[in-house]
Amino acid sequence: MSDDTIKDLLRKLNSGKGKNIVYRNSIGGNVEIAKVWIWKKGEYICKNQDFFLVKNYEEKYVAAISGKNNFHWYTLYEERGKGYLSNALRNFVIPFLWGIDRHPIEEPFKISISHGIGPRNFDSSLALAKSVGFKVVTKNDYKKNLSLHYDDFVNKDLDTPKLIPNPNPEAKNQLIKKAQLVEDLVLQIKGELEIMFGENKLEDLRCMDYFKVRLENIFEDYEYKLSN
Repeated sequence: MSDDTIKDLLRKLNSGKGKNIVYRNSIGGNVEIAKVWIWKKGEYICKNQDFFLVKNYEEKYVAAISGKNNFHWYTLYEERGKGYLSNALRNFVIPFLWGIDRHPIEEPFKISISHGIGPRNFDSSLALAKSVGFKVVTKNDYKKNLSLHYDDFVNKDLDTPKLIPNPNPEAKNQLIKKAQLVEDLVLQIKGELEIMFGENKLEDLRCMDYFKVRLENIFEDYEYKLSN
């Protein structure tokens, strides 16, 4: 994941343009967790990539953190020095990941900071990492490897941020339609193979029927909890 790729993602989120697919939800404050598909040169170069997206107080996306362990973070140039990444990492991202078994407490977070990003960016990233609690474990002429253990985290006593389910009224129908499109596509492949080889080369598609029923159940369970 390059800085340019993350910068382009942020710019397109703010403009509402492009073919990137971004599924997102708030984990508190100005931070969202997201699954991202990045479109470039006629294909998705990143599929279902984990991201944390950071907004400013004007609801503009200004920074992003890629990954759930070996983080790659980036802030738009004009928004640097305002504490967006520091606040996101300290108060939301790391507490969120260490909460509810998303990242075992006994396992440290690990990152690498390369001198290839330039002296100024290197010093800034290193200072940011250390301010959160990361410590250098190994280094060479090219990069420094750092880790963050739970006991060294500056906000380990903070309450765990939570993702609050917020499906829109049309979400269930939209997902069921997507599942139907997948089923239709698999049926097309099945038919093409049958004509090509003269026999059925794929198993029955009962798994798709189960998938649609499971989708229904997920939303029914959610609606039941809301009403009780």
